[in-house]
Amino acid sequence: MTRRTLRGRRSSRTRASKKPLSLPVLIVALAVVGAVVLWPELMTELGMQPPANIGSDASQTPGSPRPRATDTAPGHGERAQVVRVVDGDTIRIAAGPGQTTAIRVLGIDCPESEANQKCVRDGRAGRLSCAQQVPLGIEASRRAAALLEGARVVLECDGRCRKGGYGRDLRYLRLANGEDFGLLMIREGLCWDYGGKYPHPRRAGYARVQAEARSRGLGLWGAGKAEPL
Repeated sequence: MTRRTLRGRRSSRTRASKKPLSLPVLIVALAVVGAVVLWPELMTELGMQPPANIGSDASQTPGSPRPRATDTAPGHGERAQVVRVVDGDTIRIAAGPGQTTAIRVLGIDCPESEANQKCVRDGRAGRLSCAQQVPLGIEASRRAAALLEGARVVLECDGRCRKGGYGRDLRYLRLANGEDFGLLMIREGLCWDYGGKYPHPRRAGYARVQAEARSRGLGLWGAGKAEPL
């Protein structure tokens, strides 16, 4: 066999290998690719759940970190799970595995549930003494626990989310039924409106409800020396 013959055969094989795909093969290949890409969306449209390994995000795979215990409630603040009621105006919410965050309820101040320097100063200033405050503070704590312990609530800022004393987050609380927790505690005579000392956006409504509780002698207003803060 001559060299010219060998070169001719090689050239013919090269031309054959470069022959374009036939139209039917190309159509089948495109159909397969389209099915793989569009299958999850098609199943969703049909109301079916696609397999976990199709169209899933890496954050949803087993072993990925759990989401935070709080999540956004559009237009209504941040949802949270209460894990402990400290007293009438302080709670702790879940903030991840084994972690909690302290929340100081905005706009209210409840009587002290145990004797401390604050109620000593109050007594000296002519307000409720420790002996008068502690029973009322325990009552406020029990009411808060009945409403909040283990409950889902919504945390709301007063226009800017911030921290107060002792590093606690300052938030209004809204119950699952939509009721303002602080307003409820004032209405029942369990806490004071704190707007006189620390003005806040809901002060007018809180003050109005406080005036009603005071006129009826509810809770701390029946103790004789209770005065708006």
